[in-house]
Amino acid sequence: MTESPLVYIIILNWKNIPDTVECLDSLSQISYPRYEIILVNNDTDPFPLAVQGRYPHLMTINNGNNLGFTGGNNVGIEMALDKKADYVLILNNDTIVDPAFLDPLIDFSAKHSKTILSSAIYLYNSDQIENYGGKLLGGLGLGQRIKKQSSTDPDYLSGACLFAKAEYFKDIGLFDKDYFAYFEDADWCLRARRKGYGLKIIYESKIWHKHSASTKIGRGWGPAKSYYMARNSILFGKKNLKGIRKWGWFLGYFFLGSHLHLLFFCRSLKSLKNHYKGLWQGMAGV
Repeated sequence: MTESPLVYIIILNWKNIPDTVECLDSLSQISYPRYEIILVNNDTDPFPLAVQGRYPHLMTINNGNNLGFTGGNNVGIEMALDKKADYVLILNNDTIVDPAFLDPLIDFSAKHSKTILSSAIYLYNSDQIENYGGKLLGGLGLGQRIKKQSSTDPDYLSGACLFAKAEYFKDIGLFDKDYFAYFEDADWCLRARRKGYGLKIIYESKIWHKHSASTKIGRGWGPAKSYYMARNSILFGKKNLKGIRKWGWFLGYFFLGSHLHLLFFCRSLKSLKNHYKGLWQGMAGV
């Protein structure tokens, strides 16, 4: 009998142990037989040993400081590659998973080469879809979550759930640490597409996401997310677009996209200030 491929699941924790524990509890119920979990802790304090001991599949890396979504996950990816993972799954700590979510990802990937996958992502405690990946809107300088099933592949997959063969990470590379947080998933997926990889949502695989649990204020964004979303929209255009497409992206965000961010997500004076700080720092040197 052939042994099941070894999957390394990477979870990043930052100031959110209750959500991380709920995520780990859901992973402890999955049906897939051969997996390990790398919990990368971006807190200054070590992850509690009393909690860690509850999960036999858990390995913990304590970074001692916040390396961001990009730096923290990169540490986990490097460890998974060193340990000869067959597959790597990036999974947000503010998610819970269906017990059978891994099996359809494995099945599809085994039959289709050079394809990167994500689960269907639902809103937490809901049957409402959060995203089936996203589309890049050049006229606004934004990414938009896809909420309906489509025969068209997405432009990018959500960093809340990215699943690929380990060898693909070796080929594509790690997350770009310049982003720190936000837009790094779109950047990584675009780099993958340029190397000939496809992007697919596996609708039979389901997870539920609390969405920005550590960086939101009510229904809006906190100051950190306001800063990075503005800065990184511009940074994405700098790194990935050329000529008229690059300037269309910049102008679209500066005159339209950034105002939509303010209208729908700004909930405090500090978030407003950080939005403009990120916008101007992103534009510096354009």
